[in-house]
Amino acid sequence: MNIYNPHQGDLEARADAVVSLSPPPYRLPLAEELYASDHAAHLVISYVPINPRDATPEWIGAWEPATRYCEDQTPGVDENISCFTPEEISTRGEAHAIREVAERESWDSITVVTSRHHIFRTRFILQQCIGDAVDVNVVFPEPDLFIEKTQESWGTYLLYENLAFFKAVYETTLGC
Repeated sequence: MNIYNPHQGDLEARADAVVSLSPPPYRLPLAEELYASDHAAHLVISYVPINPRDATPEWIGAWEPATRYCEDQTPGVDENISCFTPEEISTRGEAHAIREVAERESWDSITVVTSRHHIFRTRFILQQCIGDAVDVNVVFPEPDLFIEKTQESWGTYLLYENLAFFKAVYETTLGC
């Protein structure tokens, strides 16, 4: 498992859609950039509404772009931008929702944006839950803003991702 120095996906790849996994503050900017530069015809955002009682003002502000797309329904917003909230708030739940959207839209390829520390597990879960029906390219922002903001707890995230990978293996064997 290469969590510390993972393989970056193809940032130049063309796909039917670019999907930003939640939470959006660290992932959505790259997804928007790929969409705006015509790397994909659709931008899809995995969105879990933020509870203002559980968040700092900084976090609420960072969530604002996704809120604008997914809650405000601002007139004139691009019709090729859509949001989903997974039934299960997890990467596996996101994989289920992505598979459903890709099947409904008849997409052949997607680029999924996640965080650097999360890319190995994301690739594994998407491979297990989506399979070969859709070509999946997984990328992360560079520099990864999540890592920059949480540098002091990087070891905790490495431990978490290792343990979460074993959970993902177990859960995906039960079903995707």
